[in-house]
Amino acid sequence: QVYGHLSQLGEKLFIMLLARGRCMSTRLGQLTGCQQRQLHRGTTYLAARPVVEDGMPRFPQLSIPGALRFGDYVGTASFAFTGTLLAATHGMDAFGAPLVGMITAVGGGTVRDALLGCGRRAFWMDEIEYIYISWVAGLLAFFGWEAAKQKLALSDSDPWIEVSDAIGVGVFCVVGCMNGVRAGVSPIVCVACGIMTATFGGVIRDILVGRPPRIAHSYATVYASTAACGAGAYMCARGLGASTSVRIASGVSVGVTGRLAAENFNVKLPLYNSDVARMNANRKGDDGKR
Repeated sequence: QVYGHLSQLGEKLFIMLLARGRCMSTRLGQLTGCQQRQLHRGTTYLAARPVVEDGMPRFPQLSIPGALRFGDYVGTASFAFTGTLLAATHGMDAFGAPLVGMITAVGGGTVRDALLGCGRRAFWMDEIEYIYISWVAGLLAFFGWEAAKQKLALSDSDPWIEVSDAIGVGVFCVVGCMNGVRAGVSPIVCVACGIMTATFGGVIRDILVGRPPRIAHSYATVYASTAACGAGAYMCARGLGASTSVRIASGVSVGVTGRLAAENFNVKLPLYNSDVARMNANRKGDDGKR
């Protein structure tokens, strides 16, 4: 009899764990997308399970999903590095500039997780290495970049900076899209999740330093559009029944290629057709000054 009570208690506890975050499945034994992502972020139930579809391993591996995780680290470091430099050139100090760099790197994913809801918390609260990567890249940028430019003949316009930023856009848009898929939202919302992940950190950065958000103005080349294309390519490949690796390769390649092409060919979206719109647009340069 005692064994029977203990068994019932264990079953109740297990069900309570699955119901965490109000994501209880409507069918017995089935996890919703919210549960899969929530548990994938560090709980023991899924820690020992294989990588879920539309997911990637916890750390880099010799596989396409594992390479996506490595690219996620590269994009995080790149966004934190450039975000810190932008904040530093706008007069922020040794704490404020790296903080803005971290926000640039993880802000988009944070907004995505908050909007997807289902009791989820921001990804970096479980995957703490993203905070470490952001702060290391930010501090190196703040304290070492000017010296590196003098001693190593580097410059702010070096191709590797542009390439690493493009990798960030391509990877982030796919990662955001995958989070939307696992959360069970519609395909168009999945694409929106990809756009948010790749660009909203930069939007917050621009607001904090006091310049017009670049994704909404013509003073810089297209950015959100390339993220949308990458996320759309991922969803199209998924709709055609392609494997997770093919989906990842499709989305990342479109996002990266689109971003590099936009920068190299100075691709910008058209302005509203009026003299006032053109005049105001011409008053906004790459430094964000009016």
